[in-house]
Amino acid sequence: MSHLEYFMRTKILDDAFKDIKSFYKSKKLATSILKRRAALDVVSILTQRHETKLRMYFMRYKTRVSDIKQRKKRLRGIFGKINSQLMHTGYRRWWNFT
Repeated sequence: MSHLEYFMRTKILDDAFKDIKSFYKSKKLATSILKRRAALDVVSILTQRHETKLRMYFMRYKTRVSDIKQRKKRLRGIFGKINSQLMHTGYRRWWNFT
């Protein structure tokens, strides 16, 4: 009976150590994966913030350039209307005097 008891105690003890060792290895692997994932999340958050700040910074120049383009387009339209009106009045004057 003592041999069987000794055998069972050592078997239970060895099984317990194996369970603890496997739990430790799985926990270590899981924490390393989670640490890596957390680091990647932090990097992605920081890059997104940096991109939004850059977009906000360069949006000033984009709006300035687009305002200049729109102003030029409006002026071109106005000059075109003036030019066509002058051509029209010039043609009418020519037609009336000839």
